[in-house]
Amino acid sequence: MSEYLSVAIEAAKIAGEYQRNQFEEITEHDYKSPGNPVSGVDHRSEALIVERLSSSFPDHTILSEESGMMGDHETKWIVDPLDGTSNYLRGLPDFTVSIGLSVGGETELGVVYRPVSDELFAASKRSEPPDEAVTLGVSDRDAIEEALVAIPYSSRNKDRDRVWETHRYFGSQVEGLRSTGSGALDLANLASGVTDIVYAFDQSEWDRTAGRFLVEIADGVVTGHDGGATSTGDFVASNEKLHERATDLK
Repeated sequence: MSEYLSVAIEAAKIAGEYQRNQFEEITEHDYKSPGNPVSGVDHRSEALIVERLSSSFPDHTILSEESGMMGDHETKWIVDPLDGTSNYLRGLPDFTVSIGLSVGGETELGVVYRPVSDELFAASKRSEPPDEAVTLGVSDRDAIEEALVAIPYSSRNKDRDRVWETHRYFGSQVEGLRSTGSGALDLANLASGVTDIVYAFDQSEWDRTAGRFLVEIADGVVTGHDGGATSTGDFVASNEKLHERATDLK
C-alpha cells in the first residue's frame, strides 16, 4: 500500500474514532447558512486530519470544508471531515469522513470512512487497498425498475425545484430512493454495488472527490446531468448499463 493511501486511511480513522466517541453526546452547533449546520466535532475532526496529513506531507496543499484552501502545492488533499453533520447531530449513523488526493488536477486516491459501522471504502491508482476495505464494483443491474437511486443535494442551496423534479422522475419508475444524507456515502454505496444510481446536485469539491473516484475505480460511469463530461457538483453516477436511462431527465 502506498504511503499516500496509508496516511489517508489513518487520518480518516483518527477523525472517525473521535466522532464515534462523541456520537450522541454532542448536539450544540451553529449554522454557516440556513440549513447548513457546523459543530465543534466538525472543527476538531478537521484539525485531527490536517495534523496527520501535514506531519507526513508538510508541503502539500489541503482543501478542507471548514478552513478552505491551505497552501498552493499542485498536490492537494481534499477533505470533508464530517460529511453528514445534520445526521450526526440528530443521532443518525449515516455520516462519513471523506479524503481525496489530487495531483496536477487528476484524482489519485479516495477514502470514505463510515465510523459507526467501521466501514472503509478506499482506492488508489498507485496501490491496492488494505484487506479490510469494502470490495468495490458497481452493480450489473440493467432494469431501471429494479434500481435504487440516491439524490444527494446541498443544504446550502434552497432553490430545489430541480431536486424535487428528479425525485418525481425516478420515484415513478425505480424500485426505490435511498439517499443517506451524506453524498460521500451515497457514492461509496454505489461504488460497492449496494445502490445503482446517484443523481447529485451542487456537491462541493470536498463532498464529491473521494466518492467519485471510488465509483470510477469500481467501473462506474460519471457524467453531467446531460450525459456529457463534467467537473462540477451536478453529476450522474451509475453503472454503464443504467447510465443512459439515468440521464434521460433533461
